[in-house]
Amino acid sequence: MKEQEMISGGGPKSLKIPKFEIDLEEDPYTRWSEPTIYFKEQIIKLHETIISFVPWSIRSIFWMVTKYMEVFSPKTTGLGELNHQLFREFEGVSDITGIPLADVLTANFDMSCLLIEPSIVAIDKTDSIVHARNLDYPIYESMRNDTFDIDFVKNGELVFKGVGTGGSTNSYTIMKPGAFAVSINARYHNDLPGLANSLSRWFMESYNPGSLLIYVGEHANTFEEAKDMLMNMPITSICYFTLSGVEIDEGVVITRDRTGAKDLWPINPNSQSDWAIYQTNYDHWENAPERDNKRAATVKEGLVEIGRDKMTVSKILKRILQKPPVLQYDTIFAVTMSAKKNLFKIHAYI
Repeated sequence: MKEQEMISGGGPKSLKIPKFEIDLEEDPYTRWSEPTIYFKEQIIKLHETIISFVPWSIRSIFWMVTKYMEVFSPKTTGLGELNHQLFREFEGVSDITGIPLADVLTANFDMSCLLIEPSIVAIDKTDSIVHARNLDYPIYESMRNDTFDIDFVKNGELVFKGVGTGGSTNSYTIMKPGAFAVSINARYHNDLPGLANSLSRWFMESYNPGSLLIYVGEHANTFEEAKDMLMNMPITSICYFTLSGVEIDEGVVITRDRTGAKDLWPINPNSQSDWAIYQTNYDHWENAPERDNKRAATVKEGLVEIGRDKMTVSKILKRILQKPPVLQYDTIFAVTMSAKKNLFKIHAYI
């Protein structure tokens, strides 16, 4: 197995990434134009890699849905209207890159099904809530140079921050200063096949989890508002939402089915164990599967070793997220964040 390239002083080698503004009031068709133009060549290679793993039978379904959406999507309202906006974003990416629209749609749905990583929310030594995560992806070589920092804005003012991937109009990690932060983990559970079922749910007006995160970042103003949306809004694929706020008791892992919350694991400032909560890619009440590669156990050991009275977000990064087996050869980046402290830092790796 390959290992992450490390610097002599310890930790993986870092990669400088660009930052873009995404204007939430701009026409969805042109909203993502700047990063799409910037990453055009990488996006083409990434989509070619993703599509090469998708059976033609599934691709043909996406082609048929694309043709339907081109005709009927402009006539939709409500939640369907929001998915129409997402479809317009895909059209913009397709026209800039020359990638067929159906393949842009396929790749965006595929990305949301394969996110492998831990997310951690903890109470630090100052009794502040801190939040951190790694993001791993199986085709890491194609995604390594596609990461960028996002400021989502309205009327020229920052609304929330996020992490982007070239060619995708979703975000799987966001932070709204003074309000909340969220990270998404894929949930590997007994479930219907991913892509086709996710597409059918989207067709029936459910959210892709990554686009739901952008919606929550724009419309929720408090931890409780974000929690309600993440618990109850319909989604295309099962996942985990790890949510943190600004108060000492504002932290929760939301285990999601497609129609609603399956389980809530809240942070507990009065507990000897649940002052920190974490999520990988299986239900936290189940025994770790072999594929977990001891990541969850390493996270738990690291949290206990650091301890609440010495906890800082930088220690989570250096002593847990950058420590194998939590750090993997396919780790694309880590994020350290705190809505209370207005902290949002992306650590992208070479």
